[in-house]
Amino acid sequence: MPTYKKSIDWLFQQFPNYQKQGKKAYKADLTNISKLLSLLNLDNNNLKFVHVAGTNGKGSVCCMLASTLSESGYKTGLFTSPHLLDFRERIRINGSKISKEEVISFCEKVKNLDFNPSFFEITFAMAIEHFVNEKCDICIIEVGLGGRLDATNIITPILTAITSIGLDHTDILGNSLSEIAKEKAGIIKKEIPLVLGEKNTTKEIMHIAKEKDCLVLETKKITNSVLPPFDYGYPFENAKTAFACLKELNKLGFKSNQTHFKNGLKNIQENTGYKARLEILKKNPTIIFDGGHNVQGIEQSLLYIKQKHKGNIYLIYGSSKDKDHNAIFNALPKDSPIYLSPFKSERSLRQKDLIQIKNKYQKNAIICKDVNEAILKSSEKSNKGDCIFIFGSFFLYEEILK
Repeated sequence: MPTYKKSIDWLFQQFPNYQKQGKKAYKADLTNISKLLSLLNLDNNNLKFVHVAGTNGKGSVCCMLASTLSESGYKTGLFTSPHLLDFRERIRINGSKISKEEVISFCEKVKNLDFNPSFFEITFAMAIEHFVNEKCDICIIEVGLGGRLDATNIITPILTAITSIGLDHTDILGNSLSEIAKEKAGIIKKEIPLVLGEKNTTKEIMHIAKEKDCLVLETKKITNSVLPPFDYGYPFENAKTAFACLKELNKLGFKSNQTHFKNGLKNIQENTGYKARLEILKKNPTIIFDGGHNVQGIEQSLLYIKQKHKGNIYLIYGSSKDKDHNAIFNALPKDSPIYLSPFKSERSLRQKDLIQIKNKYQKNAIICKDVNEAILKSSEKSNKGDCIFIFGSFFLYEEILK
């Protein structure tokens, strides 16, 4: 008899999975997801979608939107990735994860197909089935990777948003901001309104928006105060993007107000499972975790930390092999002690990789066996008023909690 663990093991082992394998798991077309939805008789035309892409901030904006709409009384589906501890975190309605029984049932249905959909394609199809069955009022969908050829691009949304454009996943999306912008802009649909994050005025996006004849909306000023950590830097930019989306959704019939937005941010963890973004894990010294893994996101996190914490900053870094370590290390403060850590994934930098990074970029870096040893060593050196910042990969978060 199938169990949840067996189903998840099968899901992770039988199909390409970007979270574990990286580039080789990426499927660059919509054929499989289209075939899968058709085979399962899943008609999503009755669902209302908001589709969000971006190099950084897309998951945060999705959670802000979903939380606010939940506070406004709507049955709100939320699809995000990656998960931190449990696969079911990816698929939620008003904060509640999809049930284990539904995951088991869906996996049984898609075994032994005559084609091989990816882990992500199966997961997204599972989300669509869940949202259809539960008759969601509105569904907030985070793009997995890129936009144009991402499995989520099978939907027709009532609103799209692009949060930011930066250099990440360059082995798949292209080596320039121009190429990456074109991929992100692939979610733009004809005559569907588009919200652009503050720095998203790239000519490629504007050109495609003009071609598609869609209304382009910029981020709005937020008139009431915003709670930490959404009150400064890039979390504030994400809040402004979410607020602009909510303003447009008001015109489309999904009513929310300033109080709903304030409560949405206040209850974001309960309503969406929002974690691992500038999350304070401990105080005295303050230990902060952020899943930022590209130079743009890391720079913004450091700006926030420098603004909020006046003591010394200790850095703990663990990363996948495919990141731009040269750009990342050039962005790090030279006077901050840094601890390097691997994590349990085939994508992780190994001890030999960390030694090379240390020799090349930061000769005083301390290499640890894992993130928890790095936390212990940095805590021994730091004072109560200092800050320990852990960043580079969501995989580190799982190891800290375990």
